[in-house]
Amino acid sequence: GAERLLTAAAIHGDVKELRLIEDDSGQRLIFAKTAKRAVAPWQPDFTFFCPAHAEPWGPWRLTDGGMGGSEESVVYLAQELAARGARVQVFAPLDDRHAGVHVEAGVRWYPLSTMDMLTRIPGVVIAQRAPGAVRAPCFDIARLCIWHQDAGYLAAWGWEPGIAKAVRHIFVSNWQRDALLGSLGLRPD
Repeated sequence: GAERLLTAAAIHGDVKELRLIEDDSGQRLIFAKTAKRAVAPWQPDFTFFCPAHAEPWGPWRLTDGGMGGSEESVVYLAQELAARGARVQVFAPLDDRHAGVHVEAGVRWYPLSTMDMLTRIPGVVIAQRAPGAVRAPCFDIARLCIWHQDAGYLAAWGWEPGIAKAVRHIFVSNWQRDALLGSLGLRPD
């Protein structure tokens, strides 16, 4: 006999279709159909690489014990990018309580020890206090930003002016920008 579709719904993720059907006798039946959808692997829009540290830190330290202002800056910027819809991951010196991968405020946090320094990382990489990142094979120099926090260390890393010009720089002050780039004989632009 004839069947009449009374309602249908699709639920995203796995594609699920629920159908409520009434046959000629008035009996209502529910049919469910599920199809797996191919899901692209998660890839970051932004990766923060934070190898320099005096002690373990992460977002929980905002309310539990505190941390330095440089570390707070990473936490707040990562959270703000995630709040705007970006996929963000941070490799940082997590403490033993937070040694596994976890998500907080939309940001994926990973222990430094889990970072694969040989495999290319997609998206923009922000290397905090890590000018040596320009030589790591996992970072595409065209998408690498060096976040400078301390004055006086840029030349000590032995950067050639060509490398300094090839990457993007984030400075916490104009004074710092002028001092660091001036130490390489470069003009701030």
